Amino acid sequence: MRGLAKKRAVVTGGARGIGRAAVERLYAEGARVAEMDCDSAGCATLRAELPEVMVVEADVTDAEAVEMAFAQITGALDGLDILLNNAGISAPYPFLELPVASWRRTLAVDIDGVFYCAQSAARRMRHSGSGVIINMGSVSGMLGMPGYADYNAAKAAVIELTRTLALELAPELRDRIQHRYRWGRICWWDRQSVNNASESDMPSLEQSASEPSSAARHGERSEGA
Repeated sequence: MRGLAKKRAVVTGGARGIGRAAVERLYAEGARVAEMDCDSAGCATLRAELPEVMVVEADVTDAEAVEMAFAQITGALDGLDILLNNAGISAPYPFLELPVASWRRTLAVDIDGVFYCAQSAARRMRHSGSGVIINMGSVSGMLGMPGYADYNAAKAAVIELTRTLALELAPELRDRIQHRYRWGRICWWDRQSVNNASESDMPSLEQSASEPSSAARHGERSEGA
């Protein structure tokens, strides 16, 4: 990432994992960073280790809480340039054993939360006439993986939501709406997903990686940032 000095960025799910790596990278590149997460322990650790980063505890599944968080963040940063919609969860179950509560929770975080955050961010970016929204997708949203019906469905929805945002908002936000898997020109998946794929899935995975718009290699979780 280059040219990010003084850019105002929000990362959801930034207390741990890929989100935390993205927070650190954005900060290292000179951006003014805010992080949104409902993980109290992770947020406390981030505050202690990176006190320059604004940390807001909020649940992305709560539309009102999301709107309040964006109001707080954009007020403190005096605007918004970048949203990395990263918050997401998954819990593997065979389809016939998938609890309704788990289905609903995964979709609430992985697609409802993406929608709430993208909408709150885009409404604010519209005033400045530019902005970048990156929705974190997954190869699972295109190929599917056994045991992840809820996650597969949610990530497929993220991809289609992102296409819709690009069609509707690109004229106002300078065609900068992206999702991490394809529109962002990055074909990224973690090795665990590849290892869990059936043998019949692998030709499709390799074909996706060989497309001109993608980086033709497997990635590690730390590289997601």
